[in-house]
Amino acid sequence: MSDAPKSFATNAPRSGRGFAARLDKQEAGYLCYVQTKDETGYDAFYFLLLSPEKEEAFNAIIGRPGQADLQDYGVVVASGYGRTPHKGARDKIMELYGLDALALIEDAKKKRKSGE
Repeated sequence: MSDAPKSFATNAPRSGRGFAARLDKQEAGYLCYVQTKDETGYDAFYFLLLSPEKEEAFNAIIGRPGQADLQDYGVVVASGYGRTPHKGARDKIMELYGLDALALIEDAKKKRKSGE
């Protein structure tokens, strides 16, 4: 499979298997990680550079049934299939933003579990 499609099922991020988290503030917005299912039901992940003016609208779609095109909310920087970002996606985030994607995702998961 190649990179994941740009749309995703919005009901998954609030389920036990998927989530969306802001990872890091960038000059152009927030770098977000979205773990969910694509429109065909496959596990997929996306790194989205969320436009600041679209943050409220993006937060409103998380957890709602149906699908959304992430490109409506910012730029999909990297994506792929699976529940964990592959090395190519992690390397791209490191190259573009100097960030360790796995460490940021684990931190976001811990904060989510603790209710922060």
